[in-house]
Amino acid sequence: MKVLNFYGGAGIGKSTIAADIFSKLKRKGHKTELVGEYAKWLWYQNATDIVQDQLYLFAEQVHRLKTLERYGVEYAVCDSPLPLNIIYNNTPDELFDQLVMHEHAKFDNVEYLLHRNDEFISIDGRK
Repeated sequence: MKVLNFYGGAGIGKSTIAADIFSKLKRKGHKTELVGEYAKWLWYQNATDIVQDQLYLFAEQVHRLKTLERYGVEYAVCDSPLPLNIIYNNTPDELFDQLVMHEHAKFDNVEYLLHRNDEFISIDGRK
């Protein structure tokens, strides 16, 4: 399974571009799934205490990716790539960082770095 990862700052359009790519791949007949940011989903549910548990959030993202891979998905489109867990972690931890990169390396990753377009700014879900 190829994992298409979109990186960039808050409000840069990662989710929008990921949704667009997901839609285009689906229309071309590829078995594709969109793997959204789990923390954003929890934020919308007001589960702010869980949003602070980066290990839990990371584990959930890995679980989602591994599940899709097991079921033969060709492309997983991610607006919250696994390595971003290192940046979001409020408690720096070298072992956590190594775990994140170890799990990330298990996938066939394609990385995209988005650059800011000041005409489109949207900040919601994560502060």
